[in-house]
Amino acid sequence: FCIWVDGKLQLTMQPEQAIARYLADANADIAAVRNLRRDTIDHEFAWIDSWLCPKGPAPSRPALHAQAAAASGTASAACEAVRAQMKQYELEQKTGASSSSAAAWKEQTSVIEGALLFLDLRSTATQCFLCNWFNEYVRFGERDQLAFSYVMHVQRPRPNLLLLPRRLHWSVTVEDDTALCYNATEDDARTLALRFQHASGAARAPYLSLRRRTRPARKGV
Repeated sequence: FCIWVDGKLQLTMQPEQAIARYLADANADIAAVRNLRRDTIDHEFAWIDSWLCPKGPAPSRPALHAQAAAASGTASAACEAVRAQMKQYELEQKTGASSSSAAAWKEQTSVIEGALLFLDLRSTATQCFLCNWFNEYVRFGERDQLAFSYVMHVQRPRPNLLLLPRRLHWSVTVEDDTALCYNATEDDARTLALRFQHASGAARAPYLSLRRRTRPARKGV
């Protein structure tokens, strides 16, 4: 078995208990937390595209334009990579299925939070999935959630995926996490807070036994 815990989280239960609860008892090959805000692969792509692909006007002064172009070179390459990735997935689904199923394939996908994974490495389906997931990651760019969503949709045999509900998400609060981590407006934060009320501290189920790591404040902040 393998448990991946991102550096921003801390597992506060025994690993054996986590494996028993989220894999063995659930008859799952892979367990992960459902993404807090996005449901399907096109939702995830739209969010990534909004971050990587700037849509604002170019600076009017040539010097500023050159400076901005140099600074955004890496971001531009990442933007092109993620758009090529999604375009390839759409092409594969269009050419490999009937028109009706090709139009609906995105609705059949799901998006996870990659910061916490439970994996049964004895499962052949899990082994194949990890290879395919990594190959997609190398094939396009550093957008592992897009690759996870797509491979989970197309691979056969497909691993038995347990999606842990959003009420188990480790965000401190929806409002703070949205405003600080996702660069949302205050109105956006309030809207998401109403939509995902179960993610607030008072209603969060306690048995996942995860917590977000707290970082010491920097001097002068």
